[in-house]
This record gives sequence, structure tokens and C-alpha cells, in this order.
Amino acid sequence: MARRNIFLFVLAVFFLFSSQSIYAKNLKKKYYEKALVFFSQGESSYRKQKLYEAYGYFDKAKSAAQAANRFEKLKPSELEKIRFIIRESRNGKFRILEITNNFKTIITERKIVTGMTKDQVLASWGEPLDIVKRIYKWEEYEDWFYGNVLKGNDKYVYFKDGIVINWRDKENK
Repeated sequence: MARRNIFLFVLAVFFLFSSQSIYAKNLKKKYYEKALVFFSQGESSYRKQKLYEAYGYFDKAKSAAQAANRFEKLKPSELEKIRFIIRESRNGKFRILEITNNFKTIITERKIVTGMTKDQVLASWGEPLDIVKRIYKWEEYEDWFYGNVLKGNDKYVYFKDGIVINWRDKENK
């Protein structure tokens, strides 16, 4: 009877530790894959100038990568990729903060500069009266019209792929 109890105890301990090992492997893989996905989404959002969205994805990628990094027995290629994601996610967040801080003063002064996004122009000048969209050789162009031609205070903002390339108003002709 005592041997049977010892055998059952050893068997239970074995299954307990083996199931935890399998769970840990799945968890490591889950965090690793999430870090890759979030980083990819962050890069995509950054390229589209969706900075707030990109910041969130970079933050999630960094957190998932740090969680995956806590696991032992990562393959060298996985470990290198995790460290890359942590470093580049941090850099991406810093780039976004720098961009938004630079444009913050320009927006509060109700000005427009080359390189601003549509959201930043909306924050600075508000909704345009008219928008003209064109697509030429895979590039999207938009012209936003503000003001009143009859009163002489008309303003135009020209976008290429969602980024200001030029603008025109009384002060900038």
C-alpha cells in the first residue's frame, strides 16, 4: 500500500511538472509571437503617420518582448529578435514623442509646416470647407481648401500620401 501511494505521488508530481513545462513553452511562444505582431503593426502605423496608434503598438510590443525575454531556453535567433524588438520599440516611442512635441507648439500657434499629418492640420486649422482627392501613379494627393475667396482669406493645404507637402495662405504665397 505504501509503495502504491509513493508511486502515485511520484506520478502526480511528474505530471504536474511536465504540464507546467508545456504551459511555459506555450506561454513563451505566445509572448514571442505577440511581440512580433505588435511590432509589425507599430511599424505599419508609423509609416502611415498614425502616431497615437503606433505608440500603443510599440508599447505592447515592448511589453510582450520583455515578457518573452524572461523565459529561459530561448533560441539564439529568438533572443536576438526579442532584443531587437525591445530596442526598436523604445526608439519608435521616442521618435513619436519627439515628433508630437515639435508639432505641439506649431499647432497651438495655428500654423502649418511641411511634414504634418492630416490629423495635425485638423488640430491646427480645423475642418476644411472642401477636399479634392486625386490618385496618380499609386500616390494619393489631397488638396484642402479653407477660408473665403470673396473675402480674400483663402488658404490651401496640399497633401501627398497624408503628409503636408505645401500650403498657401496670405502669409505664404
